[in-house]
Amino acid sequence: MRRDLEQQLVKWKTGGSHQPLFLLGPRHTGKTYTVRKFAEEHYSDYVEINLEQDAFYRNLFEQTHDPGMIMQQISSRKTDGRISSDALIFIDEIQASPQVLTTLKFMREEWSQDVIVTSSMPETAIAKTSSFPVGSVKTMYMYPMTFLEFLQAYGIERSLIDVLFNAVTTLKPLNEFTHERMNQLFREYILCGGMPAVVKQYVQTGRYSREVLDVQRQIRSDYGNDIARYALGSEKNRVRECYGSIPAQLAKDNHKFQYKLVRKGYGAREYDGSIEWLVNSGLVLKTISVNAVRSPLEAYEDLSSFKLYASDTGVLLASLNDTSVIEFSRSTMSEYQEYIFENAAAEILKAHAKPLYYYAPDQNMEIEFIVPYLGTLAPLEIKSGRHSASASFTRFVKEQKPEYAFRLSMRNLGYDAEQHITYMPLYLLDFLLRVEEQNDPLR
Repeated sequence: MRRDLEQQLVKWKTGGSHQPLFLLGPRHTGKTYTVRKFAEEHYSDYVEINLEQDAFYRNLFEQTHDPGMIMQQISSRKTDGRISSDALIFIDEIQASPQVLTTLKFMREEWSQDVIVTSSMPETAIAKTSSFPVGSVKTMYMYPMTFLEFLQAYGIERSLIDVLFNAVTTLKPLNEFTHERMNQLFREYILCGGMPAVVKQYVQTGRYSREVLDVQRQIRSDYGNDIARYALGSEKNRVRECYGSIPAQLAKDNHKFQYKLVRKGYGAREYDGSIEWLVNSGLVLKTISVNAVRSPLEAYEDLSSFKLYASDTGVLLASLNDTSVIEFSRSTMSEYQEYIFENAAAEILKAHAKPLYYYAPDQNMEIEFIVPYLGTLAPLEIKSGRHSASASFTRFVKEQKPEYAFRLSMRNLGYDAEQHITYMPLYLLDFLLRVEEQNDPLR
């Protein structure tokens, strides 16, 4: 499976800074697979250390920060007792021995080899280390697979992918056959989510099946195990309660997070720390309300009002009962469909490093996302159907007059010149943001 991160890894290797790389992301997003593939293609030698599995190295990093001694121990465990200067040292799941972070600065200064460390619980690792090497480490993030990555894994021909990119730049409607095919594939993408193991199972079977759902539910179970292992003390139950409440939070007409849905009589004092734990672990995406649509959005945050989305729609759907999953797979789900499409949009925005904000100045208006786009702020409205008229969105555009306004749904491409609104199928959001990145003057 081809991942966008591979290109970033090549730039890191050839950039000349020799900074150790700290690769972050939730468990099961493909960090280990991608680093292994990168090592095989770009290095003559490779050493992998998994700190969750190897007690020897956990003890070693707890006992010393001396890179010479560490290299000696690594070399002694190789069959030939040698490590090439053109090697990649890959240290996986460092939250099991956080003192590795303190050592990275010394590794950079004394080792010729490149170093990549990964963590599915980075805040746990950082909180427990004695010193984080600020300025000496390059940080990257890995998210679930995007829709384009899903299409490539599925084997969609390059010529069709080029058609989708061209549609974004020209804003001309796609032919109906292509449009309907992409709508269906996007629903399959939402159903599967972007976890590589799930996508692999889906591609192998050619359909969404019990085997695919079992993989999703195992991933969700693994996340529960991470909560039990890495959340501290009494925080464990509260983190688990917040995570488990997400389907109920999003199923409301108003998706704003409500503490009473977690436990009646409890509030921010009891649960804010648990929510931040989930956000920092990458298991949820937090979208903050703004009081005004002005730059910088950070200056207008209302931190008391926010929504929580799951980091992966497939894992989210796997938390529902079998009947609900089947309903969505058959396009008959109505109660949850709107928020699942909204969740998918949040994932795509996050994968493109967009800050997540929404705007709801009164009970009669809510704009699902306000995002920086081509040097300005653009409203995004998300609908799961084809009839995507919205009085509140139209009112917002009329009053605010944004340079760009996107109504994303299952409807084909179009532009309303009178209202200055671009209609775009949600499956093109990933492509729209990629085109924007290509035109970014700061890249």
